[in-house]
Amino acid sequence: TITFPDESLTLGAATLAPAFSVCTNAITAITSATNTKIVLDREVFDSGGAFDATTNYRFTVPADEAGKYFFSGEIAYLITGTIGSTGSNNQIQIHVNGVETGTVNKTETNQSNTSSIAMVGSWCLDLDVADYVEMWGYISSSGSPTLQYNGNATIFRTHMMGFKLVGV
Repeated sequence: TITFPDESLTLGAATLAPAFSVCTNAITAITSATNTKIVLDREVFDSGGAFDATTNYRFTVPADEAGKYFFSGEIAYLITGTIGSTGSNNQIQIHVNGVETGTVNKTETNQSNTSSIAMVGSWCLDLDVADYVEMWGYISSSGSPTLQYNGNATIFRTHMMGFKLVGV
């Protein structure tokens, strides 16, 4: 059974901490064909106080917590306006210490009726103390659409979570 005492994940005798869950509060405009750091400015929980949801929007490995971590995230893109039919490239990226480390990529074609695209990814990373992890997005589209990622004050539309793995 999994329980959530003190906002950490517990599996039997093992505690999966530090652990966090964050999301974005607002719909945010982005520029086509540009890597964009996702502003994750609402903490649902942060057991080790290791996620900065006010300035850098990233998780930093605390002292004495080096090890293997699991991260997952989703970016809910909104597309409005004139959308070209030649396709688009959509990504969710995980960056470690400012470097793209993992990417989930999806290409869409004939998207003239598309209004939203969800990109989901998960990664296992071996991290050292003071390493930091950020979620980035990328979307390119022909035509002249307005591109945004979707945030909401009460619903997890664009979000990220992570925790330290134990026993590995």
